[in-house]
Amino acid sequence: MGTPFGEEHTLHQEFPPYLAGSAAVPPPDAAGVPYVIADAGPERRGRRGLWIAVMAIAAVVLLGGSAFAYVTVSGQHNTSAGTGAPDLNAPGGGTGAPAASVNGTSTDAAARDSAIPESELRNATLDLPAWPATSLPCPTQKQKFSDGHTTASTVTQGQNQVGPLTTSIGKVVYADVNHDGSPDTVARVTCTLQGADHQVVAFQKNKVGDIVLLGQVVGQTGDIHNIFDIAPGANGSVAVEVGDMNGCCGWDPTMAQHQRRMYYWAGNPNDPNDKGFQQTEGPTSFPPNLRTTSVAVTTGELAFGALSNGLRHGSLNVMVHNNGPGAIAHSNLVFRVPNSFKVEFTGCTTDPPSSVLTVTCPVPALAAGASWRFTYKFGTAATPAGTGSLLLQDLKTDQNQSMRLTGSTGWNVTFTIRTA
Repeated sequence: MGTPFGEEHTLHQEFPPYLAGSAAVPPPDAAGVPYVIADAGPERRGRRGLWIAVMAIAAVVLLGGSAFAYVTVSGQHNTSAGTGAPDLNAPGGGTGAPAASVNGTSTDAAARDSAIPESELRNATLDLPAWPATSLPCPTQKQKFSDGHTTASTVTQGQNQVGPLTTSIGKVVYADVNHDGSPDTVARVTCTLQGADHQVVAFQKNKVGDIVLLGQVVGQTGDIHNIFDIAPGANGSVAVEVGDMNGCCGWDPTMAQHQRRMYYWAGNPNDPNDKGFQQTEGPTSFPPNLRTTSVAVTTGELAFGALSNGLRHGSLNVMVHNNGPGAIAHSNLVFRVPNSFKVEFTGCTTDPPSSVLTVTCPVPALAAGASWRFTYKFGTAATPAGTGSLLLQDLKTDQNQSMRLTGSTGWNVTFTIRTA
């Protein structure tokens, strides 16, 4: 099932700007002790150092050791009750109520409180970030939501009209992602046709109370093919539970690997065009998913010879190759051939008579990289010509778990039928 939560390594090393303090809020050092990044002349540094020391002592006295305080380059104070990763599986999922503003520089706390009540967000007109190019053609501009949903009757995808597409607001959490001392609103947004695409989006209210887009925290790009959950993290970060697999129409969600990745807004709060979120913790890629595999099924022709005692006989050579990464403990080959054919091999099952003959044959276990070959023999009194089909299906692991075939070819082949 992939890397359990809590086992991912920290990736601060991967993000020099974050460690160097160019992010809006610098993280604590390796020992968990907050530090200050500032530059000034010697005289100002001396005064600032004294001021910081006095404020730090005051903070410890006031907070009683239950929280720590640190100073950003702007001189704004922030507090955190702890740096542990949020538990996405905890009751309530870590949504919480909007935290009170702790930004001492705000001159109008009520106007700066940008937390958006969930009921208001679910009935607002919103602009959304662009969906990834590989996603559904989901609309983004001026989307009017009603009870958390908006529907576009039809949209264009290539040369086709598809729809209806439904965009929905899922879980909503609150975190001060832009570090202005006022809680922002973060939502998991989903666009659905048959399958679903997700993105995590941050919103805030401007000074006149309008809901405006702050930016996309993360979308389904790269190896992220699913977004399951969100939770607020420490210091305005957002924890996102992502997966390496998506699907529709009855797919088995247990096939997906889950990871928790942390995202931090390192943009400039004074520049509305700077809306960059960066990943700061958690894995940056998924390991091979052993519930998936790619296969190559190949055949020759099914060629029948001359009549002998009223029957023609033909042989079909079949090879199944498992490209991996998963090992296949069990699978079935399903033949569809003319109903005049007779099976001349054992160990398979035949469907009741119909317009075609359907035969299902088990395939032995195949490790990743392994191949299996077999020759299937048929008989017929006719003079056949045309095609037959062969499908590999019902793949299982050694734990009898279903597997997914990746790629659109290789597992469903057509072969030629002819009479010599």
